[in-house]
Amino acid sequence: MLEGNVRTFQKTYAASEDTRVLKSVLDTVFLKQLGKLYEASSRDKINLLEYYDFQSKYAAGVRKKVETLIQAEADGDFFELAPGFRVPNVCKFYEEDLTSLKEYTAVSRYTSYVHGDLNGANIILDAQDNVWLIDFFHTHKGHILKDLIKLENDVLYIFTKIESFEDWKEATELSDELLKIGDLGIPLPEIPKKKWKNPEIEKAYAIVAHLRSYYPALVKTDRDPYQLHVAALRYAMHTLSFDESNEYQKKWALYSGTICVSAIRDYIRKSKTLRIDYLKPDERVPGLSRIGLTILPGRKDRERNLHDDLRTILDEKITHVLCLLTENEFAEYGVKELKQEYDSSGLKVFYFPILDQAAPSAEQTKPVLNWMDRALTEGGKLLVHCVGGLGRSGTLAAAYAIWKGGLDYGEAVSIVRESRSERAIESRIQEEFLADLEKRKSHPEQ
Repeated sequence: MLEGNVRTFQKTYAASEDTRVLKSVLDTVFLKQLGKLYEASSRDKINLLEYYDFQSKYAAGVRKKVETLIQAEADGDFFELAPGFRVPNVCKFYEEDLTSLKEYTAVSRYTSYVHGDLNGANIILDAQDNVWLIDFFHTHKGHILKDLIKLENDVLYIFTKIESFEDWKEATELSDELLKIGDLGIPLPEIPKKKWKNPEIEKAYAIVAHLRSYYPALVKTDRDPYQLHVAALRYAMHTLSFDESNEYQKKWALYSGTICVSAIRDYIRKSKTLRIDYLKPDERVPGLSRIGLTILPGRKDRERNLHDDLRTILDEKITHVLCLLTENEFAEYGVKELKQEYDSSGLKVFYFPILDQAAPSAEQTKPVLNWMDRALTEGGKLLVHCVGGLGRSGTLAAAYAIWKGGLDYGEAVSIVRESRSERAIESRIQEEFLADLEKRKSHPEQ
């Protein structure tokens, strides 16, 4: 059956300068073959640190590999990976952080059946260029991005040949581009922001960008990059034991791992205490920096404690709360008592239910914008929340900036996204609502 010019994807990658050929193979794998598995995805609770087998028992092995690679002891919170490259100590992550991170609660992520061990050797092309997948021994229901992130790791630290320190420095810039991101729902630009000098780096960027282009359809509204950082750290650190990766490639993988460690620590730190992100000030909108956005307090699927979250809200001197939940969401997310708790705490609350991913009409918004304005004019501090604190919450915050300060749509959206998350204001409907609000503000006669 497989005779003649049979070759692996890894060999095809090495032999082909035409990225269109490689992208076509990937489309077959991820859209036509594995895509059938991914279509049956569901959202399930999954502790990613446990799923990707992060355990402190591996700490000694990690330290040995790291110190062998850098030819020095990895003491302190940072170490020098290369001249001019002082990076966070990943050994500390395994030795110290994992003890507390184990307590991190499971979050609902998209899962499906995955290949489980996808790499450049088990994607096969036959003499007629038909694409075959082999080695399904590790197939299971798991994190929907697992196959993509594992193959990306191989593309970077095995397929991409790095033979000099100058090439290595450019490779670290590629890692910055790929890992320092805020939203998995936004594909990497097809044309990179910078021109890569090394054609190997340029090729790697093109292929990884294509792999990332599959993400939006798979993660849907679960666009937090934490899931990328956890998986990428797992595979980057495993690369340190690969015989086929040279020293530059292993140091590149280690550099990427340090980026992921910092991102994971930051995510965990912010998730322990109710995170409230206040809008950046703008002189055209008095009091704008007293508007904070947050996740639903007490949200049970995130195993949050309502009383602890309310304590944080009161400690932050919040006086007013704009709650955007629909009635069924109070029960769905385990906060049936939220209204009563708000009343008991003395907070002034405006309930303005909006469907998830939706937006109100301009007319419906007038009373809530006036209420927000009175709260801020009186010197209050205002908290806005829906369930995730991104779409509906971001939309109302941006709407206030447009309505009160005359900001244009782009300015208002930028302030919210820079303050809260690149994922804030999630749907086209919400964007169109804000654009229409700006138009009405600019031309009230229309």
